[in-house]
Amino acid sequence: MQLLMAASINFTLTNHLVCALELFLTFKIICMKFNWGTGIFTFLALFITAAIVFIIFAVRQSVNLVERDYYEQGSDYDKQIETRARSAQYEQLVKVTDAGDSVRVEFPADLIGRIDSGNVIFYRPSDSKLDLRFPLKPASNIFPVTKQNTIPGRYIIHVQWFMQGKKYQVRKNIIFN
Repeated sequence: MQLLMAASINFTLTNHLVCALELFLTFKIICMKFNWGTGIFTFLALFITAAIVFIIFAVRQSVNLVERDYYEQGSDYDKQIETRARSAQYEQLVKVTDAGDSVRVEFPADLIGRIDSGNVIFYRPSDSKLDLRFPLKPASNIFPVTKQNTIPGRYIIHVQWFMQGKKYQVRKNIIFN
């Protein structure tokens, strides 16, 4: 019985040594086929594949600029500073409040008759596709703007108007629930 066990252990040990030798020879043959030209080709193939994957990823990303006409507004920055300085007196007088299903833009009563034209812009900082623009036609000092196409979140309300050929603008932050 002991002889049988010793033969079995010896056979198993021999079998493992043969498997290890075969594995070593196979690895050596594979390594011999992997020369510097194969390495350069493998590196370039992986690099080009990674570059293509990055390009596809970059092209699929949406680009949300602060403004669509970003460059034109950047070149007219002096005009924006003048508009803000001119509008500073109306910053506290023009009020924007959330009134449930609409937003109320309230102007001082003496300002209503002097406004030529204007816009109320709902600017969504997180997604430019959700920006909304409404023409400003105030018949009274309270101008309601519907919230029908808005989603909950932060908006910056730009109230722009022209009075005697000069542009005025007031910005207010508001969060819709």
